[in-house]
Amino acid sequence: MAGILILTGAGQSTPLVGFADDMKHELADMSDILKRAAEEVIQPAFGRNYDRSGLKKGTGILKQALTKTGSTGNYLRITAQSVTAGLDYGREPYFRWATEGRGDVYPRTKKFLKFDINGKTVFTKHSRPAPPRPVVFLSPEDFQLLAGRLTEMLVARGATRLPK
Repeated sequence: MAGILILTGAGQSTPLVGFADDMKHELADMSDILKRAAEEVIQPAFGRNYDRSGLKKGTGILKQALTKTGSTGNYLRITAQSVTAGLDYGREPYFRWATEGRGDVYPRTKKFLKFDINGKTVFTKHSRPAPPRPVVFLSPEDFQLLAGRLTEMLVARGATRLPK
């Protein structure tokens, strides 16, 4: 397979080997750009998904975990060329049940389940399944926004300039 070695146009030829080396250097460590992209695009997208999901607001811990870097349950790992965002189920186990759903719940040690709902105590022998309410995903619109922001940040950094 042959590679492109020279770019010709507008009456001049430019060797792309030097340009490729410059790009490799510029893109070697994108962690600062990826962190900004995660905080400006990915986490707000998760927050919008949460708002649309129908999950009850409660204490707001789940939404904070989705949208705020460093909050309990927030999972944001950034390396030189990748970003992983989501929820840390180990920090707040109910996150898994809230977002992935759960099956029927029965009492284990007592005869009834006890819940306090709006200041009223409710007893029941059984709780029906909770449906999954996914919130950790990016819609096609979010991907377009992410691509646009990454392009803006790379241009601002100077990574997409052609050599002279």
